[in-house]
Amino acid sequence: MGKRVKARNKPAMEPRKDPARPAVMSNSTKVTRTLRSESSESCPTRQTGEAPVSNDSSLQGKCPKCLLTAHQLGIPDHRIQKGDFRPHVILCRGIGDDGNPLGMQEICLVTDCTRRKTQTATPAAWTQHYWRSHQIKLNDFPDVKSLREFLQPWHAPDFEMNGDWGFFLTKKPPIQEFEHLTKLWHATSDPVKFRAKFQHQLVHDYRHAFESTFHATPISWHSHASDAWPALPSVVALLEDDGPVRSKKLTMSQMENSRVATFESQLLSYHGPLANGGRGIKWAQKCIQLGKAETINMSAAGSKQKLLDKFKALVNSGYVAVALEMVRQCDGRVVRAQEWNTICECCEEAGLYLVVDEVLTAWRCGAPFAHQLPEYSKHKPSFVVFGKAVGASGLAVHWDGVHLKRLGYADPGYEVKATDFVHHWDHKSSRIIDPNEALRSWGYILLSEKDEWSKRALQIGKTLRENLKRLYPEIKVAGRGALIYLPDRYARKMDIVGAAVDGKFIRWLPYLDEGLNDSNIVSELFNESGTTTRRILTRSISNFNALRCIACGDYLHVPGYGPCTRCAGFICQVCVESGDDERHREGRCLFGASE
Repeated sequence: MGKRVKARNKPAMEPRKDPARPAVMSNSTKVTRTLRSESSESCPTRQTGEAPVSNDSSLQGKCPKCLLTAHQLGIPDHRIQKGDFRPHVILCRGIGDDGNPLGMQEICLVTDCTRRKTQTATPAAWTQHYWRSHQIKLNDFPDVKSLREFLQPWHAPDFEMNGDWGFFLTKKPPIQEFEHLTKLWHATSDPVKFRAKFQHQLVHDYRHAFESTFHATPISWHSHASDAWPALPSVVALLEDDGPVRSKKLTMSQMENSRVATFESQLLSYHGPLANGGRGIKWAQKCIQLGKAETINMSAAGSKQKLLDKFKALVNSGYVAVALEMVRQCDGRVVRAQEWNTICECCEEAGLYLVVDEVLTAWRCGAPFAHQLPEYSKHKPSFVVFGKAVGASGLAVHWDGVHLKRLGYADPGYEVKATDFVHHWDHKSSRIIDPNEALRSWGYILLSEKDEWSKRALQIGKTLRENLKRLYPEIKVAGRGALIYLPDRYARKMDIVGAAVDGKFIRWLPYLDEGLNDSNIVSELFNESGTTTRRILTRSISNFNALRCIACGDYLHVPGYGPCTRCAGFICQVCVESGDDERHREGRCLFGASE
């Protein structure tokens, strides 16, 4: 009877997943699908738990990067036969400026790997480490660049510019990037203990970080941005009742109705109270009723007197505020500086609060909020509705904003009144904000400072627009910075996954990572030279349901075609029926081939 063999590897406890990570492979999660190398065949996997090996004799000469032979590298013949030379070639960093070999990559490229260095940095040790710890076959990658792009996707330009409709601004894990946030995140596993020890301080510190970046105070958080709009009338009523300065109050009609008007194309949503096409909100006796709000054409802002007359009529009809998108969601039209000044001045004179929608525009337009751009600096809005781009949804207030400054909350000596108002909202029976959302949003704020997102967004926008003009000189591109709007007929030929808008436009919402900084690298996205990178990016998505159609940007509810052998994109069944797959089947996708 044979001896019982003790198991060599105990299954490790899977770590908590960062809820703020985009739908790409988590570096701490086992890779379940085998990647195929673009330059060589993958080797068979043994069932014994050992890493796969290769007998590729073509790589048993000199390393093409450091120009050293296997023997010069100290790899004995029997290890060469087991395939140890191939991993060296993959991980080799080449030759330095002084002409000396740099050796292999010295640290594990899996960012959250607990073992940052191997005890013996040999090809065999690295092969075993990547396989046993992460189920990654080194032989599946042609070089360390491809491995890094797979494990650290923020270094590579990405043709996925939907970002879950703008929810993800980075591929980096915003919580795990910072040790103090990670500790708090792990503490949330015990919610009762977390509330007793950390909840109050978390909200205090997160609010302080928010104020430091956005220069506005978040007073109300919600599960979805559209949930913030119904809360606006009650916020206004409380501010008016408890203002430190007894200035002119709202009219009786305003107090009884508390309606919100909107500029054209406002308050559209697929979720929350406005999901059914509501374009406004009405507050009456503590009950929220959705109805058709007054819609103002932006052309009215061309004449101050015309707009002022319109606003005064709104006040008489019981409106307390008017809403404005800094970048119009339906077509990407940006509010002009003169229009902004006119709207703010008319709100002040007529007696209306101004609410700006910054759900998508945070950081993407070149400033933390778009209304903080230099051309809008003359005035501040009363309130800001923030959402997915910030990592949390809610309502923030500018104490010295339009029509709100008169109440005195921003006056010297009255700051405590603003603090008391915030505490009034915080000390309620319900939870203020989900800790995970607060941590994710806080991580975004810290990352935005560390990686200079506002500055990078302008560079990314410039780079992408230059490539678009090179391909289609006649194209009209709307939006601002890294929030880009393209006509649908052009966008479908770009082989970029975007976010559709009413069938007329497609938005590009690129990640604000370093991968899109370099114009030369970004140009690869639009021609055949970027095929390898595209394939690696597609294969890094371990969940098929997270893939999107490269034509319309929607999820692949019913897959029709893909992945394309050139652009690595997938086409949904609806777009296949519309003929969007033909150019891919015929090899006409990417601009390396003529249209």
